[in-house]
Amino acid sequence: MNWEEAHSVIEQLNKESYCGYSDWRLPTDKELESLVDRSQHNPALPQDHPFINIKSDWYWSSATFAYDTDYAWLVDMWSGYVHWSSKSFSYYVWPVRKA
Repeated sequence: MNWEEAHSVIEQLNKESYCGYSDWRLPTDKELESLVDRSQHNPALPQDHPFINIKSDWYWSSATFAYDTDYAWLVDMWSGYVHWSSKSFSYYVWPVRKA
């Protein structure tokens, strides 16, 4: 889904109190990057990570690219690479809760 749709999904999760919680959000680029283990690929996560159904693909962050607000930061869970892309493109969403 595109970046705007990603925010709509988060809004819907909160409206429905998904899993009993209503504080879901998109992670920051730094939060997503902190999960990455660049010595691993497909996915670029530590071998003992607790996550399931992670796609080895790009995931949206909540962070808009400072030099062009039509772009946002994302993280590739195949390689761990961090980059920006047009908010109109489609990528995955990894909802997180407030700490």
